[in-house]
Amino acid sequence: MFEGNITIDDAEIKAKLAKLSGFMKALRPVMLEIGNMLRNETELSFENEKTPWGAKWEPLSAVTIARKGHSKILTDSGQLSSSFTVKADNDSATVGTNKVYAAIHNFGGNAGKGKKIKIPARQYLPADKAGRLEPGVERSIVNYLTRKIREI
Repeated sequence: MFEGNITIDDAEIKAKLAKLSGFMKALRPVMLEIGNMLRNETELSFENEKTPWGAKWEPLSAVTIARKGHSKILTDSGQLSSSFTVKADNDSATVGTNKVYAAIHNFGGNAGKGKKIKIPARQYLPADKAGRLEPGVERSIVNYLTRKIREI
């Protein structure tokens, strides 16, 4: 199971942030906006039951539907989807959750007693393990940074 951080190291985004840092004393507001963009994309995945890349999440098994009484995916209590927070400083934006089960639902893996239950990946984060952003999100961030540079 994946536990930890995904670091996004996009060259175009880094170049635009470097340019902005030459004009702005504090990048925290910019980083906060980027973090909010990533969180919003994450929340859309839960609403649409799709990955940020547009693929439908694997449906629940018949056993799970019978136990839950509905077929809505990753929404038993709504705690996971509403738990994502954004933290930002002048150098980074972090989107995270305090839910220990978040990673297994995003990346999939074995869970339960003896790790006998296979949880399918239902990716909601708009970046993969290697830190590659979903292309639409990447374009949105680049466009936002381009607008900020033009404003200066």
